[in-house]
Amino acid sequence: MQNKLLKLLALMILLVPNLAFSQTMEVVYPKTQSEGDARFNDLLTLLEASLEATRDTHGDYILRPSNEPMSEGRYLQEVQAGDSVNLVYSGTSVEQEQLLIPIRIPLRKGLLGYRLFLIHKDKQPVFSKVTSLEQLKQLTLGQGHDWGDLKVYRPNKFSIETASKYESLFKMVVKGRFDYFPRGINEAPVEYSQRVESLPDLAVEKELMLFYTWPYYFFVSKKHPEIAERVEAGLRKMIQSGEFDKIFYEYHGDTIKRGNIESRRLFKVINPVLPPETPIDDVELWFDPVRDLDKLSNY
Repeated sequence: MQNKLLKLLALMILLVPNLAFSQTMEVVYPKTQSEGDARFNDLLTLLEASLEATRDTHGDYILRPSNEPMSEGRYLQEVQAGDSVNLVYSGTSVEQEQLLIPIRIPLRKGLLGYRLFLIHKDKQPVFSKVTSLEQLKQLTLGQGHDWGDLKVYRPNKFSIETASKYESLFKMVVKGRFDYFPRGINEAPVEYSQRVESLPDLAVEKELMLFYTWPYYFFVSKKHPEIAERVEAGLRKMIQSGEFDKIFYEYHGDTIKRGNIESRRLFKVINPVLPPETPIDDVELWFDPVRDLDKLSNY
């Protein structure tokens, strides 16, 4: 009898790892608020590719959006519980890295830190006269009321107007509620093209660019460390194979070219909420407009 129990116990020990492996991992990311909102398509491509890259080692998966649309402020709250959503994407901060599991791989290679401005087309002469950061701060910028960038703009004493809805910001800048709407160099040309027909006075400012170090990470609920481990393993595998850079330039190569980085006056500000663990010295993780412009021709 005792021998049978020992054999049964040994069999259970062998089966438990296989049982865990056979369970399908479900990854739930936040559903966007606007129909046709393509801002996160590149991130979802990276996410799905990371899960595919680890299928052999981690098993099958289900990847789906949350049942309800969520603003950034809401999904950063919801992911802490890890129920309605268990993986999100956002800029980082010390506080956020304490509440969630950060995957410290800048998903857009820091590209979001290079900011172009959406403006009313008649205001270009105003911006053409801006030659210093202090002059820029005298103009008012627009942001979402719960966006992480506010933690950079407010301590740096920018004049700010906020809105609760993403789409409202485009209408507000055209109506003169504020002077400019800072967008990532990968965002501004696309957002302009999508809206210029309905907002013909919208324009991309031609001469200036703002920069702050702004890594955009995947964050995972602390209730699901297995998701964080798998996604990070997949992303690092993609970096080594070159697939990560391939996706980056496929999504952002054209907009980088259209941004005319080399011809713009660049103003830099400090990101006061940048965690000390940020992998600044790992140069392969970051886009450098001087070093990497030549790579655009390869994609």
